[in-house]
Amino acid sequence: MRSVALGSSICRADLHLHSTASDGKYTPAHLVRLAHTAGITLMALTDHETLYGVEEAAAAAAKLGIMFLPGVEINTAAEHEVHVLLYGVTPQMGELTNLLCEISQGRQERAPKFLEKLAALGMKMTLDDLQIPEGTDCNRPIVARALVRKGYVNSTQEAFERYLGVNKPAYVKRNHISTEQLLKMARREGAVPVLAHPGLIQNEVFREADTIHQLKQAGLMGIEAWHPKHTSAQGQYWVEMAKRHGLLVTGGSDFHKEDDDHGPIGSQINNWLTMQEDTDRLLSIMNMN
Repeated sequence: MRSVALGSSICRADLHLHSTASDGKYTPAHLVRLAHTAGITLMALTDHETLYGVEEAAAAAAKLGIMFLPGVEINTAAEHEVHVLLYGVTPQMGELTNLLCEISQGRQERAPKFLEKLAALGMKMTLDDLQIPEGTDCNRPIVARALVRKGYVNSTQEAFERYLGVNKPAYVKRNHISTEQLLKMARREGAVPVLAHPGLIQNEVFREADTIHQLKQAGLMGIEAWHPKHTSAQGQYWVEMAKRHGLLVTGGSDFHKEDDDHGPIGSQINNWLTMQEDTDRLLSIMNMN
């Protein structure tokens, strides 16, 4: 893995950001410029299940003097969806790259199935209506935005609540890798896996110490304690859980665009009081891999 310089000045980090490479509003380069304007000194691009935007973002970050971590967010299978953030991912990691290709192929196959189910519900759309960005694949947020544009729903939230959420009438099931399988794969490849926004996982088993211990045994290296949808109490709970198990504490805005229900870029900086310690440790681990 390419060495990442440790920062000597106070770090301002956002380790959870999305671009047009998946379901964000801004191109990777534009996203980097927004991060720079927000005073971010360390950022990670963590698009959903693609590395398509990493090269562009890395180049933009280098020009602006921002430390950059290539990342990805992967949805894994459990009784309920469990998201894992991987840091330090590169296209040279064969197993992970193959997994992302398999996921991409599955998404391409899902698009016509979404359209078929929606048509049966009286909401007719075409592939062109989805406006899938170049280099990306069809996903539920893309379908949700198309439903808003066509006037079938008033918001993407309504689209998920009525049609696209798990077990809703237009939901199309996808194949998932298990959480444990992904963690083991990530560690074999030298990536740093972090449990994303654990407070949002519906299965309460994932809030138990025994489960976190099992995930650590499989390769988990950190927990995203600071997330805009976590309450302060939840954030502190996950900080304590991470420290109990010797795991990294991370945080990020999960930024997609300004007017969604995630935070603005850098929204977790004031909550994440041990940011310097945590990010130095993360960068040290990456440099050793």
